[in-house]
Amino acid sequence: MKKNTEPKEGPVLHYRFGVRAKILIGLTLFNILVTAIFTTNQHRSEKSRIMEGLEQKLLASATALPRMLPEGYLDRAVHSLAISADEYQEMVDQLSEYTEQNNLLYLYTYLYHEGMFWCTSTNGTPEELAAGTVTPYFDPYFEAPDAIHRAVRENTPVYDVVTDRWGTFLTLFYPKETTEGLTYVAGVDVDIAFVDSLLMASLQRSILMGTLAFLLILGLSAIASARFSVAIKKLAAYTGEFTSSNFSADKDSPLRLEVMRLPRKHSDEIGSLAGAFLVMEDRLAEYLKDLTETTAIKERIENEIKLAGTIQMDMLPKSFDPGPHEDRITLEAAIKPAREVGGDLYDYFFIDEEHLCVVIGDVAGKGMPAALFMTVAITALRTEAGDGDVAYPEQILQKTNNFLSHYNETSNFVTLFLGILNVRSGVLTFSDGGHNRPYLCRSGSLPEMIEPEGGTALGAFPDLTYHRQTLQMNPGDSLILYTDGVTEAFGPGNTFYGETRFEENLRRLIDRGDDSSLVDPLLEDIETFAGEEDQSDDITILVLRFKKDPDAS
Repeated sequence: MKKNTEPKEGPVLHYRFGVRAKILIGLTLFNILVTAIFTTNQHRSEKSRIMEGLEQKLLASATALPRMLPEGYLDRAVHSLAISADEYQEMVDQLSEYTEQNNLLYLYTYLYHEGMFWCTSTNGTPEELAAGTVTPYFDPYFEAPDAIHRAVRENTPVYDVVTDRWGTFLTLFYPKETTEGLTYVAGVDVDIAFVDSLLMASLQRSILMGTLAFLLILGLSAIASARFSVAIKKLAAYTGEFTSSNFSADKDSPLRLEVMRLPRKHSDEIGSLAGAFLVMEDRLAEYLKDLTETTAIKERIENEIKLAGTIQMDMLPKSFDPGPHEDRITLEAAIKPAREVGGDLYDYFFIDEEHLCVVIGDVAGKGMPAALFMTVAITALRTEAGDGDVAYPEQILQKTNNFLSHYNETSNFVTLFLGILNVRSGVLTFSDGGHNRPYLCRSGSLPEMIEPEGGTALGAFPDLTYHRQTLQMNPGDSLILYTDGVTEAFGPGNTFYGETRFEENLRRLIDRGDDSSLVDPLLEDIETFAGEEDQSDDITILVLRFKKDPDAS
């Protein structure tokens, strides 16, 4: 029998993925990661640019709106018969032409009076103009959203997405005052569908750019892997190294040095791909560096703001030293800023041996501007109160106001209550600068709200006149000073702490009949009421007690 002498074939090895496939898979995964980062950042940047542009456009239109109306129009538009139908229609036509030219949907003003908003000017869409359904003059805005109330309450422009009977819009509510002191809101609406279309187009562009970049790099990778697998292996290997190093390039890496030589060795797709990868590496390194620096700057700013808050609080007195009048008066005060820095202030100091000056105030606004103005205000108060020529509280407020208004390019202002107590006689002389009305708690009686004669906040206008008032504090009486952060503290369901609860709490604490702290339990009750709600404004309380009968000396 003839034997078979042909050699046997060796075992056939089957690879699930060849070298080229593995390189392509690795590059594709990395490409997806880079593309996702690029697309996300591109869309975020584009979205931010679009929204900033829209908000600037809304603000410019709201600012320009009063100048489009007839002179004195907003001061005249105070009731339903103040503006004729012809004048209103002429104004509607003018605003309609403006909105159509500027891609706005609505441009209008609302008079704010006693918690209600009344339409005093508006435009009409082409459909409304054709159908005669333009909002009539002095039409009440019953479904006024929280955003417009917040704008009036905080006296600041508010951007929000609003849905009402006219539709859903990106809206700016801009509160202002007329020359006669009437409060009105200038409103500008952009159809939310228009905003969504801009954002969708931006997203599509970002996805398209990312997809094109992905396909371009994928195509180059496929061609290069087929022609120059060795070079691709090096580039793929370095891609893994670069990714595993958290996108931090090792300048001394031998593999990186080989990749850097590829553009010089290959004047084709391999060289271009390697060069593009190195450029991408540099740009990603710059991006990460900028991100690190930005984070460091943000942390430094936050630390500086915290330090500023510490310095600001150090300017306020920490404890009261009555000196030889320990048996006559006690005083306690506390402040709880809503942010790291705040605009509330309080102060107390003896002007001379018998007269104690107490001050409490609230700067308009929040944050660093309010904190800086608060610092200037308290410094000016101490300076004017320490002037030997100043004897009365209204004079101190007048001089402080003139100083603040003279150096006040930002038009900021502060409400103040200043009292001077004769610690021997118990006579309190005080003057009010637009601040919250204080309480006088007399022994055995209900808390009584003091009604100061009308005063104006300090800093807005020079040469204002303030009034002097006097009351007699008797043994056991307490004077309670506070800022609006107390009564306007938010609780569950958008409720306010309010004056009623504050008065009830005062009465309960006074009825104890002892000399224990009033400030601490008041603050604890406010905190209990607020619960999980964020503190919306600074909270400050100052309590002055007159203890001894002046005849018992």
